[in-house]
Amino acid sequence: MVDTQTAPTRSESRGWRPRDFDPATLRGKDLGGVDLRKQNLSGAVLSDTNFGGADLHGCNLVSANLALANLSGVTLDHAFLTDGYLHGANLRYAKLRGTLLTRAVLRGCIMQGADFHGAELTDASVEWVDMEGAYLTATDLRRAHMMGAKLREAQMHATDMRGARMDGVNLQKAMMWEAFLGKARLHDADLSEAYLQAADLRGADLRGADMTGVDFYRARFEGALYDAATKTPEELDLRVAGARLIGPGEDLHGLDLRGVDLRRADLHETNLEGADLRNADLRDTDLRGAKLKGIKVRGILYDDATRFPGVVRPEKVPGYRITPHTSLPSANLKWADLRDAHLQEADLTQADLSGAYMDAAYLDNVDLSGAVLYNASLRGATLDGANMQSAFLHGTMMRGASMRHANLHGAYVLWVDLTEADLRDADLTGTVLTEARLHRAIYNPGTKFPPGFKPADAGMRPYVEGE
Repeated sequence: MVDTQTAPTRSESRGWRPRDFDPATLRGKDLGGVDLRKQNLSGAVLSDTNFGGADLHGCNLVSANLALANLSGVTLDHAFLTDGYLHGANLRYAKLRGTLLTRAVLRGCIMQGADFHGAELTDASVEWVDMEGAYLTATDLRRAHMMGAKLREAQMHATDMRGARMDGVNLQKAMMWEAFLGKARLHDADLSEAYLQAADLRGADLRGADMTGVDFYRARFEGALYDAATKTPEELDLRVAGARLIGPGEDLHGLDLRGVDLRRADLHETNLEGADLRNADLRDTDLRGAKLKGIKVRGILYDDATRFPGVVRPEKVPGYRITPHTSLPSANLKWADLRDAHLQEADLTQADLSGAYMDAAYLDNVDLSGAVLYNASLRGATLDGANMQSAFLHGTMMRGASMRHANLHGAYVLWVDLTEADLRDADLTGTVLTEARLHRAIYNPGTKFPPGFKPADAGMRPYVEGE
């Protein structure tokens, strides 16, 4: 029988040292070179803290906030960073071997030369990072979101990137022999001179990718997607290798196109019978004359520029119409690419927009009350007059957004970045702004704050007439 008074705690069973200090006292401090091995810092807010050269081996940092922290040269081997928030952190030459980073937010991090050997980053948010020359051997990046990442000359032997979203990624001269890239989205990626010997690219989206100079000996391409914009070495015929051409008049029956971005694609007269297009993006896509018998289209994105065959009534399509004034309450738009989208006065009440890319979107007077915007990016978006009452904005990036007259009453705004946002006449009552980043955000006498909140202390600046 276990003595409950002496049974080990979960922290002790993992070998974590008991806390002998308040983690809140570490925030913003200079902890360069400090020994923090095996410390239990789960949930701690450590943003803007200097850890340069520190030893955090085996540290428990689950759900911790390390945004903009200096972690250059640190040792984080076998640390636990599940659900960690590291937006914009400096991890240059850091050691993260065997580190658990499942669902971690690493957007915009600097990770040049970092060592991720054997680390797990499944479902992690790794967009717009600089990982040039990083070591990612045997790293697990399945379903990771890596849009716009820089991975030039990265070492990626046997790296697992199946299902990863890698649109526009730079993989020039990357060493990816025996890498797993099945179903990876490499739309418009730069793979020039990459080493892909024995790599598995079955079902990968290679449309618009630059593969000139690639070493593809023994690589597999069955079921991969390519188009007229895909660049390949002269000796590589993707059709012969089993890939499928996305273009007008092609036979694509039964093809799995779930979640594929087909915006502006010319698919007229194409045979799509039995194809699975669920959650695909068909905005401005030409489907005139296409054969659509037996297709699956639930959750597709389309707009007024989508050209359906004459027999299809757009209002009957079981998808999401992305236009001004559209009604999409409770819509599932997780990780949707809505950059520059026109959704003025749309009804998005209680919609799930977790991880959605909405930079520079036009969202004037949109109703986002009760919506989930966890880890969504709305940089430079226009949200003037938006209703965001009780919205969930955990980790939301709203840098430079225009939010004049927006209503955020009662919104959950933990770790939201509102740097340089325009908050004139916005209603922020009922929110807790202590963990929001508000540097250089603009306010005026009409801006309503929670009781006791001092905008100057948060780094905000008053509006100056004539700006």
